[in-house]
Amino acid sequence: MARASNNKIKIGVHWKNSLSIDISSSTSPRHPKLIELDPNIPLSDYISKICDDWKIPVSNSIHYALRYDDIHKFVTEQNRHQIPTGQVFYLSLSHEDEVQDILKYLSSNDYQRYDSTVLERLKLAGEDETFALEFVKQNGLQYLLKLFTNDGKLNNYENFTSNLLRSLHNIIINQQAVHWDNLESIDTIIDQLIFGINASKTPCLHSSSAMMILHSIINIESKYSSKIIQTLEISHLLDYCNKQHDIETQYYALSLINVIMSKGDQILRSSLVRAMSNTIVSTNLRELVQLIITGDEHSNNDSCTSMDTSMQSIRHLTRSSLIQQLCLLQRFYLNELYTNSMNTSSDRFETKYRDMILELRRSAFDTDLLLSDQSCQDLNSRVSSGNIHETITMSTMNPRRVEALQRDYERLGFQDLREPIKDFQIIPPGILSLQNLFYFCIHQKNDFIRFVLENSCKTLQQQCPLVKSAIEITRILCKLFHIGVEPNRHQMHKDYFLLFYTISSFFEQAFVRCLLLFNKTWKEMRACDVDFQVVSSVVYQQISQSLDDIFLINSSTTIINKTIISPYSSPKSQTLSSSVIKSPMNTSLTSIYQYTAMCSNGLFGVAAESEDFVIWDVEERRTIFVT
Repeated sequence: MARASNNKIKIGVHWKNSLSIDISSSTSPRHPKLIELDPNIPLSDYISKICDDWKIPVSNSIHYALRYDDIHKFVTEQNRHQIPTGQVFYLSLSHEDEVQDILKYLSSNDYQRYDSTVLERLKLAGEDETFALEFVKQNGLQYLLKLFTNDGKLNNYENFTSNLLRSLHNIIINQQAVHWDNLESIDTIIDQLIFGINASKTPCLHSSSAMMILHSIINIESKYSSKIIQTLEISHLLDYCNKQHDIETQYYALSLINVIMSKGDQILRSSLVRAMSNTIVSTNLRELVQLIITGDEHSNNDSCTSMDTSMQSIRHLTRSSLIQQLCLLQRFYLNELYTNSMNTSSDRFETKYRDMILELRRSAFDTDLLLSDQSCQDLNSRVSSGNIHETITMSTMNPRRVEALQRDYERLGFQDLREPIKDFQIIPPGILSLQNLFYFCIHQKNDFIRFVLENSCKTLQQQCPLVKSAIEITRILCKLFHIGVEPNRHQMHKDYFLLFYTISSFFEQAFVRCLLLFNKTWKEMRACDVDFQVVSSVVYQQISQSLDDIFLINSSTTIINKTIISPYSSPKSQTLSSSVIKSPMNTSLTSIYQYTAMCSNGLFGVAAESEDFVIWDVEERRTIFVT
């Protein structure tokens, strides 16, 4: 939209010692100028006035232009309406003259004398669309591509430079005339870039430039995209995510991994799971996350050279850019690990799953058969490999034994007592619920037994059903963590990556903590079987709010000192003044406080949810939300 005719803006213009302006030195100082731009006056008039004040021949003013001091883009009559007030510019050659001047050096036989300075200018100017198009029109690409060769042969990756790679990248992506696929020798250049990245022994700025080109080629659906995806090694890309590298290298490494996960086949996706299981890789990611949390996003750039240049090139990358890529990586990883199980219905003839169910019962009720830690690990490995052959079907048992088993299954919260494996037929969450329960049984045996025995002392109507609750918690977590939903790389994601990167067996640990939270909420609300969905709704809100509260930076949140108002209490006792019993929920998600409070008309269970309270009226058996 064009700027209003009476809307004048003020800008600053300063002199920059640039090789692109080769004029004789002047004794007159070139002081910065504050200019009021009138949209009705041509830019050439202002440039002529600046040249006159700075003792630059006015006759040459047509060869000069203003460029943004931070992004180095050229100001033209077509884009001048985008100038914000207070913007700072510097005087430069116009984009046409800049192209001619750079090509003069690139085509000379003595080019090596100007190598670094010319490519530095080309890299910065290449970010301007007008310059890039003019450069291509003047056949600049053929001179640029010659720099990748030596005596007609392609240079090795070590002989490429960051400025060379970045110049090529900027020119190609900022004009539409030439496609990556149409560049001469681009296939061999890609081979060298892939080889260099997989070697993982190159300087950080060099690697980030190479990854930037490969990322751009994949994004435009080039015919070379499949080749890049298949040959880049995820394990090596993960090496670039450690804190020793600069933010740009970390960003493009994560971005390439996510592209591979998005467009790659099942074999490539599985390789990510294997790579991230490596202790060193997980440590590197944890350190990267910690670096983001502290907000010291540029402290890891100190080890890189040419910092002023690198900071100019990564100005568009922020802390949130890395967060976005880490969120995507988490989504892909969780999907790869759990989507198949979530969408798999239980098979009554699957021995492995039937043995898991038997072990749940044995661990809960056969106290003389409780497993030691070592035997738990042995059982876990045997179940994982399907080597347990102890399953006895109910049809081969005597009736009293069948009755005892069914009674135990009922106390565990199974709905189908004859064939309990059928409880896991509904998808989602499918067999994933049973796998989570088995993890709970094996890795946190004491909490598992306590959960079961604590509820066994109650009537069936008052018991918190373990299996039914586990299925519900698994369903909730799958929904909150978007398992089974393919992430869109082009959308912003606000996921809970802090916990994912700092807790081993994240999903299973979240399941255990949330299942214990479900049981605790059940007790606080004095719920019975008909209240299951009400408790589920309250727990869902608690988990969801807790995850929102700890997103990225809030690793723990304490909610205290709230005033609870009950619509059932008398006007004189609306504000609770009696003693409040508070019990922190011991979860890895956050520190949420639950309250049991005596009001004037009875007992209420209260769960704090960030800025809100959920109150369960024991007598009326309904929830009340108080903000």
